[in-house]
Amino acid sequence: MDVATQYDVLVIGGGIASAKAAVEAKISDASDSVAMLSEEPTVYSRTGLTSVIAGDVQSLDDLTFFPPRVLRNLGIKFLGGYEALTVDHDNQIVQAKKSLAKTVLRMRYKRLIIATGSIPAVPPIEGSGLPGVFTIKWFEDVLSLSRCLSPKTRAFVVGAGFVGLETAEALLKRGARVTIVVRSRILRELIEPDLSQDLKKRIERKGVKVLTGVSPTEIAGTRKVEHLKLCDEKMPASLVVFATGMAPNINIARKAGVRIGGTGAIKVDHGMQTSIPEIYAAGDCAETSDIISGEPVCRPLGSLAAWTGEVAGANASGAETSFPGSFRKQYDNVFGIHIVSMGLSTEEAFRFGISAEAVDVGTKDSKHDLFSIRTPLDSRMKVIREKGADVIIGWQVIGHSRLSARYSLCLEELIRNRGWVSDLQELGLDVP
Repeated sequence: MDVATQYDVLVIGGGIASAKAAVEAKISDASDSVAMLSEEPTVYSRTGLTSVIAGDVQSLDDLTFFPPRVLRNLGIKFLGGYEALTVDHDNQIVQAKKSLAKTVLRMRYKRLIIATGSIPAVPPIEGSGLPGVFTIKWFEDVLSLSRCLSPKTRAFVVGAGFVGLETAEALLKRGARVTIVVRSRILRELIEPDLSQDLKKRIERKGVKVLTGVSPTEIAGTRKVEHLKLCDEKMPASLVVFATGMAPNINIARKAGVRIGGTGAIKVDHGMQTSIPEIYAAGDCAETSDIISGEPVCRPLGSLAAWTGEVAGANASGAETSFPGSFRKQYDNVFGIHIVSMGLSTEEAFRFGISAEAVDVGTKDSKHDLFSIRTPLDSRMKVIREKGADVIIGWQVIGHSRLSARYSLCLEELIRNRGWVSDLQELGLDVP
């Protein structure tokens, strides 16, 4: 058997967490040999994939933020197009190969970082493998989706998280007739039911049909998608996009023998170290703890992936740094509507055993308003607080971007520091 190439730090994965881990490992100890093993040809932004559907982006170069040449210039060996096959922990060897290639590449590591990200969580529905069924995860798939669009396309988006809403907006921009299908309601875990209903009405006014409380039971067609079955009704469809969330990609982690947490992601400590001291994990595949409740969570967010990647990379090269915990902060602008959700929603709080309530927030009619602004008529704000306490644990806004941006900066600080609802008065906000 061929002699394995040896690296001080080997990173498996092709996303932002793996790139940040590799770069930070090299920065922490420039003498360390660092390699990054990726199935992708480059490191690109997943958040920009819906721009491909909209027709605004046509080249992978437009989404790339860590080209191989940049990594090479930093002294990092980038091995693109390779799939990790096995991890032999006893001998600290990873085997990998390129698609259709017969030769297996063997790499020995001193420290290994698993940053394999997440994969689409597609429900097991008959017909989901038909041509015309897509997910929003990889560039080539999204490019194929974009190329089959026409003004007559009947498009169904299953799921109504931020990715689902962005996808629906992009499809609408291309002239497709768009229907969103959601099992419960829009942004169920991120915003309160009344805000969700308000958002549904705003989206429908843009020309998108929204079906809530339903799930597809079958996708039918002879050679491609022709119908989507909902509540025993066959609805004509040209394509179906599943935006039903992500699941941690832990296949190689299981092979490495590391412990998997209760969320289904890799169990790590605050230094992103797994149950095997020589192995670290970061990004969507790693389980962290919620900074408010202390409960384990798996949150596939780019900002958290980047941060945990930096911590894992630094520690793999001998540093001593820690990840303080996961603070959920999500915002987007879809259909011209600015949406902010941070901290915990009442839905999340209930799941963590926290009794919480959502309270509407307005602005005071005062000349001493800190930002000298008023709530536009189309904006709604809510603060989430623990029941029986004055502590703020969450914040939500839909509507006006300038308003939400200014107030949300202050609310993030209050939530992180266990601030009081009464503190909102100093910001010119009014809580009943």
